[in-house]
Amino acid sequence: MVSVALPVGQVRERLTVWGEDRISVAAVNGPASVVVSGEPTALEELVASCEADGVRARRVPVDYASHSAQVESIREELLATLAGIEPRAGDVSLLSTVTGELIDGSGMDAEYWYTNLRTTVQFENAVRALVEDGFGTFVEVSAHPVLAMAVQEGIDATGREAVAFGTLRRNEGGLERLFASLAEAHVRGIRVDWQSFLTNEGGRRVDLPTYAFNRERYWLESDGTVAAVAAPVDAVDARFWEAVESGDLEALSATLDLDGDQPLSSVLPALSAWRRQSREQSTVDGWRYRDSWKPVTEVASGTLSGTWLVVTPAGSAEDPAVSGTLTMLAGRGVDVRQVELDVADRGALAEQVGAAVDAAAAVSGVLWLPMADQDPASTATLVQALGDAGIDAPLWCVTRGAVSTGRSDRLMDPAQARVWGLGRVVALEHPERWGGLVDLPETIDDRVLSRLAGVLAGVAGEDQVAVRASGVFGRRLVRASRGEAVEWRPSGTVLVTGGTGALGAEVARWLVRNGAESLVLTSRRGLDAPGAVELRDELAAEGVSVTVAACDAADREALAALLAEYPVSAVFHTAGVVGRRCGGRADGGAFRRGGPSQGGRCAQSARTHQGPLGVRAVLLDGGFGRQCRAVQLRRRQRVPGRAGRAAPGRRPGCHLDRLGCLGRSGPGDRRGGR
Repeated sequence: MVSVALPVGQVRERLTVWGEDRISVAAVNGPASVVVSGEPTALEELVASCEADGVRARRVPVDYASHSAQVESIREELLATLAGIEPRAGDVSLLSTVTGELIDGSGMDAEYWYTNLRTTVQFENAVRALVEDGFGTFVEVSAHPVLAMAVQEGIDATGREAVAFGTLRRNEGGLERLFASLAEAHVRGIRVDWQSFLTNEGGRRVDLPTYAFNRERYWLESDGTVAAVAAPVDAVDARFWEAVESGDLEALSATLDLDGDQPLSSVLPALSAWRRQSREQSTVDGWRYRDSWKPVTEVASGTLSGTWLVVTPAGSAEDPAVSGTLTMLAGRGVDVRQVELDVADRGALAEQVGAAVDAAAAVSGVLWLPMADQDPASTATLVQALGDAGIDAPLWCVTRGAVSTGRSDRLMDPAQARVWGLGRVVALEHPERWGGLVDLPETIDDRVLSRLAGVLAGVAGEDQVAVRASGVFGRRLVRASRGEAVEWRPSGTVLVTGGTGALGAEVARWLVRNGAESLVLTSRRGLDAPGAVELRDELAAEGVSVTVAACDAADREALAALLAEYPVSAVFHTAGVVGRRCGGRADGGAFRRGGPSQGGRCAQSARTHQGPLGVRAVLLDGGFGRQCRAVQLRRRQRVPGRAGRAAPGRRPGCHLDRLGCLGRSGPGDRRGGR
């Protein structure tokens, strides 16, 4: 016999080559499980034919050709041998694979058994009939499961719910295997009378084993205050019903965006739409977070020791922050190895820092003081050079006036905010070599330097701190309430750098939909960029004036000339070209050509040529931004302790966040600057 993995119709077509008198279909066990029997030579040829066509076929180790024409030669002998059988009705009906009907056994005489042995076994049809009659459990009682898989295939072909399983297995003929099979049936929904087994075998019920693994939760736990901030629906309702109850038709019309005294048929759809949109906005507002600075008190007792490599910009010896820091470290017994960063070459800097540290000296930390260096590429080059030199000590970057801890804390140097943005990327890519970011105040005194020493000692476990005269503040992520912020809508002329690219084109369409009157789209190739002409025509068809200019956002003079010709009310910078990684192969030029630096130049140039309403700036850089937006929330979720160790990230637009009034058209509006 030979088992062939094909539907019975295709098998019968193959057998026509040999004819029914030589080989026949012996059994149809499933939708693609057919057994063929007959002459050995013909069967060998069938196997070879199937293998040549990539059809799975295997020999079944039996030495007789049942269910084929060869059985006819023993018909008389078989009938005579079985003549003494006297069939009678049984207690359990069975579905015959010969007749395809339920029988009671009374007709299973010698002729029936000959017919059974001669004709094809219609096993699949029998399974299908039982499933369609409502049977849902099939048990193959045998020494090893042979047909259970075929039964399940037949069940699946009907599209109905039923299960099939075996009892024993080859070399597993004891009660343990039987119990395991019953357990398999149990988990598949079959009711098993376990009590009888427990009684007869002396067993007892036991509880399931406890959980074997340690649990550690990473989600922030909510509390009552969070729920109150996350669901500002009551405030929305209060404003609406206040307008209704006061009978203020003008306020209610403005809320529902209606014109004049329209009839109720117009009011009701508008009211429904307003209610739906308000609920959606309330849900989104529950996702809002903002930076906050919280006092940190565990830094006063920190002590420093060992060898520290201090890197300073060239010519910064007179800077009070630099000189004061060096004096503070030496006064605490630290072995200070100072290096002046006066080279832009990565390899030369690696040699310079390597030479400053003895081969036998273990470096406890690296301190970078870029206060007098406005180029973020210097920080990137230093990170790369330290890696090349094999210095794995934690790197601390110290700025001055780069962040603001509150309204009373003046932002002195927004350009240094780029060091903070870049630092978070370094922390993400090289956490094993990262120490943290520290911002100092404008006035440097002994108290500030003492607090700096405590931060560098890592006593409080903080890696983003601001040292001020009033104390030390750690950066935190807190929920932000939308409050009464005014929804910003574009007006006048808006500049979109990289405006013909995929991101810039989507921004331009959004601006048109939301009220921009004129657009200036820039790219290096202008109208020669792919799709630029089609985009211009598409936007112009909406009634908007569109100018597509060839202007490189990295070219300060060209950008200034463009903005002198087209004063703008807002800038969307989408032309970021910075690569994904800063700690590996990116060179210093990449940091000067793209990303935040370009965005800052666009914004500053726009402010120089701004109109009467001021300028909003939005940075949508395509390089850092792709990975930074994804990691920013994760980094800040670990509120207490060393937040940056978990998953630090860089905020896209960090430089624009520090440009004072950029992104704010009024003192209370903080929505448009990101």
